[in-house]
This record gives sequence, structure tokens and C-alpha cells, in this order.
Amino acid sequence: LPREGLPSWSIVHLHQPTGSLPRAASSLCKKISWDQLSQHFNKPSKVACKELGICGTSLKKVSRHYGIRQWPYQRAA
Repeated sequence: LPREGLPSWSIVHLHQPTGSLPRAASSLCKKISWDQLSQHFNKPSKVACKELGICGTSLKKVSRHYGIRQWPYQRAA
């Protein structure tokens, strides 16, 4: 569960591709809740990024926001 005192969601700022048309600021941000994030703990981080629609750096920032130091997915040895 998320730590006490933290909001129940984290905002990720998405980068605009070079040469693209200007977009509204709201389309450059994405809210990711603890529930959304925790549904992907059983997947590799690359798969979770693709399904959440964010890059690896953003996934790390959201994870750190919720107090997760390392992505919890572990390969079976």
C-alpha cells in the first residue's frame, strides 16, 4: 500500500515528440494511481511501461513516489 500522507495518484509529465504540433498541457500529463501501478507488479518493467503508456524513466519516478525502490517483478530462476 502507498505510504501515509502521499496522494493516491502520481502525475507523470509525458514528453512531446520533436516536430509535433503543440498540444494542450493536460494531454502531456498522465495520472497513475497506486491501483493502476500495482496491477503490473507481476510483469517486467518494459511490459508495464507499454501498457501504462509511459517510458521507463517515468515508471521509475512514479515507483519512487510510492516508495518502491526496485521494480518488484522477478524472473523465475
